[in-house]
Amino acid sequence: MKSKIDGFAMNMAFMDSTNEAQLPVAFEVARKLGFKLFFSFDYAANGIWSYDAVLKLIQVWSKDPAYFRDRVTNRPLVSTFEGPVAEKDWKKIKDLTNCFFVPSWNSRTPADVMSKGLANGLFNWDAWPEGNKEMVSFHFVNFVPCWLSENGTVFKALLSSFTGSIYMHVCRDFEMMLNLLF
Repeated sequence: MKSKIDGFAMNMAFMDSTNEAQLPVAFEVARKLGFKLFFSFDYAANGIWSYDAVLKLIQVWSKDPAYFRDRVTNRPLVSTFEGPVAEKDWKKIKDLTNCFFVPSWNSRTPADVMSKGLANGLFNWDAWPEGNKEMVSFHFVNFVPCWLSENGTVFKALLSSFTGSIYMHVCRDFEMMLNLLF
């Protein structure tokens, strides 16, 4: 099987003024360039997303041809960065949107997240070193028992973040700044 990038996460903080203005631009560019986007609702940046705001964004944007859908189920992929406190909201959101829900609830163990029966898989946002410490992969190992069945076949989705040595940061005033990591 050949590896490739399937889509890009749009990690968005609640009540961030750039969300409304940038989503149409991002999806237009994705359509023009032929790549897919999916939402990752960031519950750590500006606090807990409201149920209504999450529901509305998924209902509006998951219909866009540039919105990423799971290849097997054709359901819109939705993720989070933290936010297990909103677990009850996600049960209702999944029912109403039929989304393929793959949260990043690293404040809980992967086994705990998967034992609830809510998540269709797990998202590991652990792609950056902490301070000046070298990256290690032991955290990722904790995910393995949660997405492999007893006979070793994959039965849940596992998403992993990736970071290279350079990345782009969009400032609040929309200027692009190139940040080089050494």
